[in-house]
Formats: sequence, structure tokens, C-alpha cells
Amino acid sequence: MIDLFLSPWTKRLIVYPVAINTRWGPARLRAACERDLGIELDRSTAVLFHNRAKDTLVLYSLDADGDRCITKKLDQSRRLPPSRTRVESEVRRPRRRKDRHALPHLICRGRA
Repeated sequence: MIDLFLSPWTKRLIVYPVAINTRWGPARLRAACERDLGIELDRSTAVLFHNRAKDTLVLYSLDADGDRCITKKLDQSRRLPPSRTRVESEVRRPRRRKDRHALPHLICRGRA
């Protein structure tokens, strides 16, 4: 899906690590890239931002005319998956079967 919004000369796509306000303008998005990521943007680099709910994407890049911002609202079923750190993906929480059967009326059906 992202390929549809990228310009043909984009060679590098960077995902911004923290959520932003999707109403930020081009000047503030550029400042966030330079300040937080420490990169100087050029025409071959695009940065993908997301909001806290991870249901809105903002693609920021430069082209021949200047700044370019494309905002895309995702459907409910197409939200971004939560990002996991290396430690979180290696640590598994043990399931407690006793708790799951003790309060069956509080457990959502379809979820383990």
C-alpha cells in the first residue's frame, strides 16, 4: 500500500519511532526529522509518521517543488501492529489457567 504513495526516486523509507500529532505541518515534520532522527532529508528519503492510535499515517518527503505530506487514514482492520522491543519479544508471560477458569464471565470470548 505504501508503494502507491512513494515517489519513484525514493530509495530509503524511515519509520519515525514515536507517535506524533498528525496535524503537524511540513515545517514541524522536517524539524522532527532533523532534531530527533539526526538526518538531513533529501529527495531519496521519505519518513513515515503515525499517530498514537496507529490508525493514521503521514508520509513526509521532499520533491522538486518542496515539501510533500500525504496523510492516509487506515481502516479499523488495517491498524499498524504494536511494535515490540527485542526484550518484549523474547519474554513470554506464563498463562495462568487457574485465573482463566475462575472468572469466566470477565473473559472476552475469542481471546486467550
